[in-house]
Amino acid sequence: MPTRGHFSKVNTYRVLRTIQISNGISRKVIADKLGLDKSTLTKIVSSLMQTGIIVESPSEKPGPGAVGRRPILLDLNPQFGNIVGFEIDSDRVLGCIIDFHGNVLVKEHVSRTVTQKTIVGTIVKVFESLKSQFSTFSPAHTILGAGVSLPGIINPFDGIVSFSHPLAVRKPFELGSMLEEALGVPVILENNANCGCWGELFSRKERDDEDLVFVFIDDRKKEVPGMAPSGIAVGLGVAVDGRVRYGNNHLAGVFRSAFLTPGDKSQFHSKEREGELRELGANIAVIVNTLAPEHVILYGAMSEPSSIAIIKEEIAKRWPFPVDLPSDIITSRLPEPGLAYGAAAMFMETLFSMPRIPKVGEPVSAVYRGKELLSLY
Repeated sequence: MPTRGHFSKVNTYRVLRTIQISNGISRKVIADKLGLDKSTLTKIVSSLMQTGIIVESPSEKPGPGAVGRRPILLDLNPQFGNIVGFEIDSDRVLGCIIDFHGNVLVKEHVSRTVTQKTIVGTIVKVFESLKSQFSTFSPAHTILGAGVSLPGIINPFDGIVSFSHPLAVRKPFELGSMLEEALGVPVILENNANCGCWGELFSRKERDDEDLVFVFIDDRKKEVPGMAPSGIAVGLGVAVDGRVRYGNNHLAGVFRSAFLTPGDKSQFHSKEREGELRELGANIAVIVNTLAPEHVILYGAMSEPSSIAIIKEEIAKRWPFPVDLPSDIITSRLPEPGLAYGAAAMFMETLFSMPRIPKVGEPVSAVYRGKELLSLY
């Protein structure tokens, strides 16, 4: 059951989240937004400043009714630490380091065959290269943790790759704990399309309630064991009210066309490129017609204007109502390296997101996924 301590932590999360999404905010505005009294807010801010995660800075403009006086603003401390993100595919590992404001500081790309046997060593190689680049201009840097984007069925809560065609993982693989030991930092794994969702939400962090669908489209030119040798490969993540949906047994994020028939080896029944795109549009239309998300965001090799036009056409012709289509069909605005950035953003959002209320009989610690990693509270 929730305790007084739980609700005290919730207020701390609320304050920190408000600071995170505001890029500089006064104590008065925080108190007004969250309905906190002065003494409660003072105690929370003092505690956060002692950890070093937030700092004070003067505003560039005088506050209302305070001619000549600039209010003191609270913001995240960029020197507190940074987050690493990795994007894993069967033939490459991409990595980047970002700061608390989402700026990409350094990035790296290693091309090599990645399998269950080689994945840890390859990620370590990219990690060491990133740290080496970063140390040239920030010798005292601190890496707080790492997010890892992977294809397949991923259990982010237990750090397990349950199944992945591209990585030839056929039974549960406890990658998270292996990476934490090898890298020496906390690690959270996530499905690649879900990482795209996290990245888009982070880039829109001024809002906490957006609904969106993220469609990762990869142009598969190489053979993947158990799959067709070519065609487009798709991952599809969904966020509702600003939260990425994991689905039962963490199966959300993976995609298979509703039009498959027995014997189809790819994700689509169609065997040619335009047909695959039209089939993808028809599948997305079901989600648009059911959930009416604000955005359908396309990312990857097939997100050029001609492909987007085909997908839009298939969605629009299946919209059954005499009102405008509710969803913008747009390309992703993730900075490069996209899904590695999304993985880092996923770790960041985990740190700063609000915990849920514990269920009856559930230990309170279960709802603090990520927060305890830094022992901030």
